[in-house]
Amino acid sequence: MVEKIPNSAYAKSSEPSFENLPVQRKEEVSFIVPKVSQKVAEAIKEEMKGMQLKFKRIKMPTGGSTVFEIPTTDPNNPKIEKELVGVIVYHHPMNILWKDVNNPTPDCYSIDGEKGIGEPGGKCSVCPYNQFGAKKGRAKACKNIHRLYLILDKAIPYEFNVPPSSLNNFHEYVQDYSFQGFRSYEIITKITLRKVTNKDGITYAQAIFSMVGVLDEKNKEEMKKFAQSIEQLAQRIPVIDNNEETAEETVSAKNNSIDIEGFEEKLNEDDLPF
Repeated sequence: MVEKIPNSAYAKSSEPSFENLPVQRKEEVSFIVPKVSQKVAEAIKEEMKGMQLKFKRIKMPTGGSTVFEIPTTDPNNPKIEKELVGVIVYHHPMNILWKDVNNPTPDCYSIDGEKGIGEPGGKCSVCPYNQFGAKKGRAKACKNIHRLYLILDKAIPYEFNVPPSSLNNFHEYVQDYSFQGFRSYEIITKITLRKVTNKDGITYAQAIFSMVGVLDEKNKEEMKKFAQSIEQLAQRIPVIDNNEETAEETVSAKNNSIDIEGFEEKLNEDDLPF
């Protein structure tokens, strides 16, 4: 069930405050919080024992396409959608550096956008690879993305990596809803795609984020607990390979320059969010 946002949230005031800032939303939608059945939970624990948990990834389209391909059980037949509507149960920044474009494993990565692991490692904000112009053209040598864990129609989240070209849109969205006092797991988010062309004449899609509803109090509490479990799992979800804008497969764990022990751990049933 969706809790309607009161009209007072849109009221004008002579004394602006965070509570009175308008919420970015065009429509209200119904959203039923999906749950993992006991049968499914038991099957996952039994069948995936000793295996690494990996969420299916919804990739950013290439070539300016404005539709999403949502993975299904048949990899050759994804579900095509023009928008994604669901709950972002957890999200975090990621920085990834490849010095050799032919190497699928990064030389350095960060799963919080602040501290790099590998070579050169250290504080991301002062790293020369993380500055504009460090790469040929105007780009950074270190790739900045933001990883979302998105609940749609199933209780198992999808992974969605916001590419560098869409980061400003996402940051503005986070600012808008957090100024209202919301967490990402308390609201319903809609993600659409907009075709744009850069200064070099290259056409690509940008992700656009909007808030379309608020969960009721009961579902907020359920999502909060679920989000805490996903946050723990996210520390061990593999980073991406060197194919961004839409990163393809997971990173190999064979690069001695990075100590990723504990980063790609096998499935521990105590970590499961159900």
